[in-house]
Amino acid sequence: MAPVERENLAIQDIIQETLKLQFENVTEYKREICDRLAKNVCQLVKRRVEVMKEAMRLTCKIVSVVYVGAIRDHGIEVVSQALLESDKDNFTVASYRNGKVFAVGGIMVIPLDK
Repeated sequence: MAPVERENLAIQDIIQETLKLQFENVTEYKREICDRLAKNVCQLVKRRVEVMKEAMRLTCKIVSVVYVGAIRDHGIEVVSQALLESDKDNFTVASYRNGKVFAVGGIMVIPLDK
């Protein structure tokens, strides 16, 4: 497995864990609450990835996004992909659902040339 692929799996675990911790107790979709939780997830995930990259002594641009929605009569499935330089850039997505809400988080990490 390539280093970027291993990093993507580690980042995916970070996103998954953070989504679960923030949304597991949400019992209904309320815009204000979900908006706040999504912002928290973005910040937490971004910070954890920054720490990971700083430990590797890499300077990067990190973009973190989270989408949250209500689960109604029908389910939802989401897939996403981005590619800049597959041997250098990280892009990964993870999701969480609890029966009432779903959340999809994605992160893109682009190394900056020194």
